[in-house]
This record gives sequence, structure tokens and C-alpha cells, in this order.
Amino acid sequence: RCLSDWSSDVCSSDLRLFQLSCLFWVDGSTTGHIAHLPLVYFSGVLSIHRSTLAYRSAYNYTTFTAGLIWIGRQLLLEYALPKEPYLVLNWPAAAGYEDQLERLQYIRRKYLCCGSAYPIGQLIYTMASGRAVAKKEGRRTNISWSLDKQTLKLDKQLVSLYSFRTMVWLAV
Repeated sequence: RCLSDWSSDVCSSDLRLFQLSCLFWVDGSTTGHIAHLPLVYFSGVLSIHRSTLAYRSAYNYTTFTAGLIWIGRQLLLEYALPKEPYLVLNWPAAAGYEDQLERLQYIRRKYLCCGSAYPIGQLIYTMASGRAVAKKEGRRTNISWSLDKQTLKLDKQLVSLYSFRTMVWLAV
């Protein structure tokens, strides 16, 4: 049964999930150590490849971090200036704020800036570090075998197994 009177599609449990998601993003550290925050910890777990249990390369990991940051920004934008009031959560609509720009700036400065004691601050730092490492490493090389397993494709260059064997034979 939906408890919100502005939309019959949004149920109380959905709003509580939205509230919980927002609480993860505004959960801050009072000690300055933010590694224990759930979202920061979760982002660290995302850096581990599921099947190999090794750390992902910076090139691959930054996409996960960018996605998390995007989701966090969207959630906090709706948290800062909700389109409609969330009566179940007792959150007013954006129109309920006298100065909407001031409210948005407050949320941005407090939760969305690099160096803050909130998860997005750490994620922005992690993404910037990862991009710097990925830039130094260069782009990934795509290596794949042909269906007959006789040709190796390195990006756009083809190397036949016969020519590889010939090169080794000539070198020896």
C-alpha cells in the first residue's frame, strides 16, 4: 500500500530505500578516516575482479568509480531539491525552500566536493588517482585469437602462428 499521496507508483518501501541510499551518501566521518564508511568500503570491494580476485587495472576501475559518483550526484540532487514532497519521509519539495540555489550550494559544498569527509570526496580522489595511473599506463591492448586458433590479433594487427614460429626459428 502506498503512503505517498503525490504518486501511486511510489510506495513507502521505495521511499525508504531512497532515504537509505541518501543516508549512505551523507554519512560522514567525524574522525577524518573515511575508509570505514560503507560506500568507500564498497568502492574498494569493486576494485577486486570477481573471478581472478586480483585488483582491477586503473583503466577498468575508474569506470566503476565514475558510475558511483554519477549515481551519488543524482541521489543528492533529488535529496537537495526534491521535485515533489516526500510526505512519508517528511521532506518538502524544492518549492518549499525559500532560496533553492542556497540549498543546492549548501548540499554541494558539504557532500559533493573533493576533500570532504563524505564518500564522494574520497571517490573523486580515487577516480582522479586512477585516471592519472591509467594515463601513464596507456590504453589497453586488445589481444584475441581467431576462431581457427592460427592467428593472433593485437588491436588491429594480425600475427599468424606460422609467421611467429618463423621469427623464432630465424632468431635461434
